[in-house]
Amino acid sequence: MSDWRDRLRDIMENVAPTRSEQEVRREKIESRRREIEHFIQNTVLPAFEEIRKELEKYGRRAEIVPGRYKARLEVYHNDLEEFSYVVRGDVYHRLSFAWPVQRSETEVDVARAVIQRPGGRGRAFKLDEYTKDGIIEDFLVHYKDWVQ
Repeated sequence: MSDWRDRLRDIMENVAPTRSEQEVRREKIESRRREIEHFIQNTVLPAFEEIRKELEKYGRRAEIVPGRYKARLEVYHNDLEEFSYVVRGDVYHRLSFAWPVQRSETEVDVARAVIQRPGGRGRAFKLDEYTKDGIIEDFLVHYKDWVQ
């Protein structure tokens, strides 16, 4: 009767993460979250500030709503919200296809940002794919499409 218990113990020892593996995973996720915070603070918010200043020259009021893992730029015309643009960070798991249990110990989760705008959701991108100028350019593309 104890044979099945031994087999279950063997399975659990090989499949279930140990506490130290869970701690390592948490640390990796926290590291990615810090990357997202850094990206929002040092790339997205400065881009939004430049956009805000320029929009005000054209009679638009723009408000920046910062968050820990996201930032929102709201554009108002005649006190009505005309457009909003949100950059939200998230931690994604790498794809592991059919063998999730065989995921490599060295694989880490990926920090990505997603651009959200009225009428749909943009694509997710790696944080290092967008610079401040890239955020501004993307905003202009979507703002132009929305207002025209």
